[in-house]
Amino acid sequence: MHPDSYDFLRRLLDTPSPSGFEHEGQRLWLDHVRSAADRRWDDLYGNCFAEIRPLDHVADAITVAICGHSDEIDLMVNHIDEKGFVYCRAIGGIDTGSIVGKRLRFRSSVPGVTAPVLGVIGATAIHLQEKGGEAKVRKIHELFIDNGAADRAAAESRVAIGDPPSSPNRSSTSPTIW
Repeated sequence: MHPDSYDFLRRLLDTPSPSGFEHEGQRLWLDHVRSAADRRWDDLYGNCFAEIRPLDHVADAITVAICGHSDEIDLMVNHIDEKGFVYCRAIGGIDTGSIVGKRLRFRSSVPGVTAPVLGVIGATAIHLQEKGGEAKVRKIHELFIDNGAADRAAAESRVAIGDPPSSPNRSSTSPTIW
């Protein structure tokens, strides 16, 4: 793979595009195809398009469409408790059993917060859970994000309800949840 193509692919994969927040990834793609496409545009539904017109001397050129899907699953801030733990709702289908212990970062809408807000996905320790017959997969509302805040006020000074995942630092190749 050409180094420029690889660099673009890494940047595209590292740009969060959860449902409803696809704009940044779509802009990245539209900017990338600028040099190759004769025409680029998007529509009111958030779809992006690029067209390469056939050469004038090619009378019987065929039309080929290459389609892709730009949104992905992720998390969004849904609640902040009195201890400063952040609870999230899923954007898409999340396998909650696979994300406990993962690090993540959110794009904050809190005025003055410019850096991504880092956190770790946690859950109540197994020995502190209710004893039952069968092991159960935790539900999304049972997971919390610890971002180091001492209480609700400290957490709310970093993130707000509705904040989505953030773009990682461009020098990083880590996804939003890693």
